[in-house]
Amino acid sequence: MKRNIVAFKEELAKNENLKGELQKLRSEYGSGVLDPASSYTFLREALIPFANSKGYNFTPEEYIEHELEIERKDLYDLN
Repeated sequence: MKRNIVAFKEELAKNENLKGELQKLRSEYGSGVLDPASSYTFLREALIPFANSKGYNFTPEEYIEHELEIERKDLYDLN
């Protein structure tokens, strides 16, 4: 599943139409930083179904774990 998350994020980085579609979804959940419960709701109800519709398959939990791995790596690289 990690491969799907990375591929999805890479596609988002280069595809302006996909970014626009995702931004429209995100706007339905409010702006700014979301609290954890709202973030999970956004992942479960919007981001994951959106990614699935584009052929990428992963769960909210897998997405969160992937993001945590990136944060851990970034913190390690700072030290």
